[in-house]
Amino acid sequence: MMADSNTDTGAEGWALCPVTPGFIAHIGPFWEGRPTRGGGEGGWVRAFVADERHLAGNGQIHTSVLAAFAEFVCLRAVGDEGVPEGDAVLLNLALNHLGSCSRGTLVQGEARLIRRNWSQLVTEVRVQDGDRPLVAGTALWNLAGG
Repeated sequence: MMADSNTDTGAEGWALCPVTPGFIAHIGPFWEGRPTRGGGEGGWVRAFVADERHLAGNGQIHTSVLAAFAEFVCLRAVGDEGVPEGDAVLLNLALNHLGSCSRGTLVQGEARLIRRNWSQLVTEVRVQDGDRPLVAGTALWNLAGG
């Protein structure tokens, strides 16, 4: 588990994830890695450690933080497919919030491209705390010039 959300991943295989300046930078820093799962090579996983900035009044992570993180993870998945970040515009983000977590939790997100045509992309995203699901959903992206 990551020991300090600002400086130390505390685990091998994690690297600081580059983030474009803007709103999402207020939630990070983010980490990324490619863990091996089930004997095969895993896809990219993005993560952050929940701290006091992320919490709602009840001490649980705010659903808006999870939604922003899910969007970020989807955008990074689009980039993993070779699409420059500025070429994808989010049209729709449909999420189901399945759980919550508290301060100190390693929140992990994975997304993958599930459909691509000449002007649009669809990504599927899962956000979790270990094996416990927090968010699942899809995002529809329009490509520049599409």
